[in-house]
This record gives sequence, C-alpha cells and structure tokens, in this order.
Amino acid sequence: MKCGRLVSASVLALLFSGCQGVGGTQMTGKPVADTHTEHNTMTPSNQPVAGEYLMTLKPGVPEDAQTLADLRRDLGNLPVVALSSLGHRLYLVKTHPDPGLKAILGTLSNSSLVTSIQENRHYGINPPDRRVLY
Repeated sequence: MKCGRLVSASVLALLFSGCQGVGGTQMTGKPVADTHTEHNTMTPSNQPVAGEYLMTLKPGVPEDAQTLADLRRDLGNLPVVALSSLGHRLYLVKTHPDPGLKAILGTLSNSSLVTSIQENRHYGINPPDRRVLY
C-alpha cells in the first residue's frame, strides 16, 4: 500500500511540475534554430537529381516481381537505366538521358499501378562513405 501511495505522489509531483526539465534540458515554446557546426554533415541542397524519380504504388498493389515487370512495361518508351524497389510502395527509376518529369507523368498517366511521381532530391544527411576497400 505504501508503494502505491509513493507512485501516486511521484506522478502528481511530475504533473504539477509540468515536466519542464527533462534530462537537464529546458523545454521552451519556440523552436531551436539549427546552427551549422563543423561536425554537421547535413547540406540541404534541395536540388532534384537529374534523371532520378520516385514513384509511389497505389494501395493494394503488391511489391513483387510481376509489379516490377509491369512498371518496366509501362515505362517502355522512356530511357530507363535502372528501376528498383525502395520498400513501402516506393520505387526509384533512373533514366539517361533525363526526359523530364512531364514526360514521365505523361507516360504513366494511365498506369493502374502508380499513384504519384516526383523528382528525387538528395539532402546530404548521410553522405556516402568514400573509403576504398581492397
């Protein structure tokens, strides 16, 4: 019984304190600005990658070999050099030369598989590891 009262008192104390200090950090009402430091590797260029597009499948379309073949068929007249599943109904298509987003939208406008298409943008959050392994 004493343990139950202790837990209740602890919960009440936290509620009344407002949980202002969590882990030694003060919670504030305004967002903290992201400051660039020498260790910050995030370079948000927000520029589209030429020739790379992300396609989202319609709900209910399976992510299997048949869907991949059907996507390749639907993209047949475009210069596709790679098509791969990224999971969660998302596919990456790479083209060369880049026909542009309008051409891809036009080609897939009647597709029964794809719900949306967008340019792929690299934000540089996790830069590639450039070490050469031999």
